[in-house]
Amino acid sequence: MNSQTIKLSLLKAKKQALILGAVLFAGLSSVSFASDGALESLLPADVIGFVKIKDPGKAAESFLSSDLLKKIQSSDFYQAMLQDENFAKGLKEIEKFEKDSGFKATELVNEVLGDGAIVGVRLSFPPEVLGAVRAKSKEDMAKGVKKIKDTIAQRAGAFPETEKVDYKGRTLERINKQFIFCVDGNTFFASNTPRAVRDMIDLSIDKKKKNLETSDSFKEVFSGDGKKGEPFITAGVMPRYIPGFIDQIPREVDNFLASLLASGWLETLKHSDRFSVKLRYGSKGVSLVADTKPADASEALKHQSVFFPSEKGNLESQELKRLLDKGIAGVIHLRRDMKKWWDIKDQFLNPKGQRSIVEFNNVMNLLFGGKSFQDEVLPKFKEGITLLARRVEFSELGKAPSPALPGFAAIFRIEDASKFRRNLQAGFQSIIGFINVNQAQEGKDSTFLVETERVGKVKMFTAVNDLDDIESKNNLGIEYNFSPSFAIVGNRVIIGSNREFTLFLINELKAVTESKTAVAKATGAVDRLVVQAEQVADLLKINESTLATQMVLNDGIDREEAVTRLKVIDQLIRLFKSVRLSTRISEGQAQARLLIQLAEPKTPVKESL
Repeated sequence: MNSQTIKLSLLKAKKQALILGAVLFAGLSSVSFASDGALESLLPADVIGFVKIKDPGKAAESFLSSDLLKKIQSSDFYQAMLQDENFAKGLKEIEKFEKDSGFKATELVNEVLGDGAIVGVRLSFPPEVLGAVRAKSKEDMAKGVKKIKDTIAQRAGAFPETEKVDYKGRTLERINKQFIFCVDGNTFFASNTPRAVRDMIDLSIDKKKKNLETSDSFKEVFSGDGKKGEPFITAGVMPRYIPGFIDQIPREVDNFLASLLASGWLETLKHSDRFSVKLRYGSKGVSLVADTKPADASEALKHQSVFFPSEKGNLESQELKRLLDKGIAGVIHLRRDMKKWWDIKDQFLNPKGQRSIVEFNNVMNLLFGGKSFQDEVLPKFKEGITLLARRVEFSELGKAPSPALPGFAAIFRIEDASKFRRNLQAGFQSIIGFINVNQAQEGKDSTFLVETERVGKVKMFTAVNDLDDIESKNNLGIEYNFSPSFAIVGNRVIIGSNREFTLFLINELKAVTESKTAVAKATGAVDRLVVQAEQVADLLKINESTLATQMVLNDGIDREEAVTRLKVIDQLIRLFKSVRLSTRISEGQAQARLLIQLAEPKTPVKESL
């Protein structure tokens, strides 16, 4: 069977999957699986992918009674959603269903899906789509199935006739030869083949038979949750059975920054045997964990030391925590061994990417004025690279430019960084000189002048605009957002877009370095991305006038509508506290954790990333 044939058969199975999915996920409820065993024990061990939902009714009830929903419904954001044709149509469909059937959708949820639902795919020709849902009791299942049949009959004129076959005292029913189902006490089995339904019935009778829960490929997915409890949604897939998936993962990219960020993950995915996802929710937010299992650990481990070198101390983590507590709007922290990556970079860069690295090398040679970046500087680079953004108050200017951009900065860690101070200073001045020449060629009269100041024992170099005529200006242009600066604090080199932000970072990094709690200890290698919603919303708020004008020009709307749209965006962002993403690769196994924190309650979520 070739990949094209498999792909066509998978497409053919989509309609069958939708039919099955409609039945399996038509409602939601809550109860434990203790009495009947886990739902994954009802699917065969040779399933190549699955999705499981647990206690969905509990999730629905929690959301419907939450303060978050009330806040959403009272917002302009929700009113804007009501104007969306598809959203409004969905609400009307629910209303029509409840009116036609004579009962609320939540009743069906509580009756049919009391324990939850699971859907899987098994490789065959055509592929089998199979699944099970389980109610709290036999009576609930009977009532739920009757309501489904009555509703279908009311809408279609009659419930379709079914072919009935007995199997081990259970009745299998077939509709249009493509949908086979069986109600067995409080469990509903369904598939597009009779064989799959029979196999699930056999597994429900004989708990010792090999099943999805005990399969070699997926058993690890269902273990190890411990005190966290079972996830709301669990899903897994074996990538090698998805036609063309592995071949579509690129090895070479056309940008060296993209390679630094993603090549390690791409290599790990290429050699993964299993990919799984677990989603949890609560009153404080939502967490999502995705991980891989390597098919060949030795192959997956080849580049781990390059893209995820272990962190030898916790200083970086302490820096990030302190900066986030002090109002950083966003941060990206990467663990990379720059020298090792540079040595093998041609494996991951196409010709365009190789040209970009040559340009980057030329810029870095200039920045380190007189020293070869590749031969003299790069071997001194330590692994942690941090990129940050924060709102700037523009206290030096007395008023904010328009637009008022956040400050941006990069922190690099270099062994014996102080030895490069004079080279960095010379390179910094050269770059500022090029900027001034370019400004003059474009007919702009603004000129940067490099100034030096001391912050304790730290020397900071800053390129500043001529500030003498600021008071005479009604509006300060975008160029006044920038006063490029750099400084060296210990082994850390700070390059910032703005003096105020760079000064802030110097003081904070000094405080961490001097802290007695900065104990060096080995920790796992973790990449981090954090976005703090309130700070992002504040940045948009101070630029509301500029953004509204831009929307008027670009979208052809009046200013009142533009302001309303911005208000909706602001309310949506402020529903959240932060978005936190961490990734790591260990023993060839990759893992990503996403935590979305809600703005309410105010109690912070304990981060488990």
